[in-house]
Amino acid sequence: MKNYFIILFSSLLLTSCLFGDNPSESTNLTKDFWLNWFENKTNQSIICSENGNNGHIVIDETVFAVGFNNDFIIAKHRPKIENDSIKKKEIINYYIIDIRNYERGNSKSYDVHLLTEKGYQIMRNYLKVPKDLTFTIITNPQNK
Repeated sequence: MKNYFIILFSSLLLTSCLFGDNPSESTNLTKDFWLNWFENKTNQSIICSENGNNGHIVIDETVFAVGFNNDFIIAKHRPKIENDSIKKKEIINYYIIDIRNYERGNSKSYDVHLLTEKGYQIMRNYLKVPKDLTFTIITNPQNK
C-alpha cells in the first residue's frame, strides 16, 4: 500500500511539472497595457487587456525596451525574422503608442506609430512626448 501512494504521488508530481502553469507573465505598464512574455523575456510583447490575459497584441515579440507614463508608451522592438540571411540584430523598430484618448474596449482610441530611429525622434517632438520619458524596462535585445 505504501508503494502505491509513492507511485501515485510521483505520478502527480511529474504530471504537474509537465502540464502545470503556463510559463507566461505579464507586467502592467499603464491603463490596460501590459508587457507580456511567454517562457522567457526574449519573447516579450505589448498587449492591451483588462487583466493581462486574453488581450490583443499591440506590438508583437520581441520588445526589449519600454518606457511609459499615462499618455504614452515608447518601445524598442526586434522583429522576429525566420530568414537567417537578414541580420536581425541590426533591425530595430521604434514605437510610440499614444494613449491620451484611450477608452477601455475601443481599440481605435489609441494610436500606434511604427518608426525608424530618425522618425521616432521626429514623432516624439510632434506628439510632444515628454523629454523625461525614457526606456525604463530594458531586457536582453538579442533574438534567440
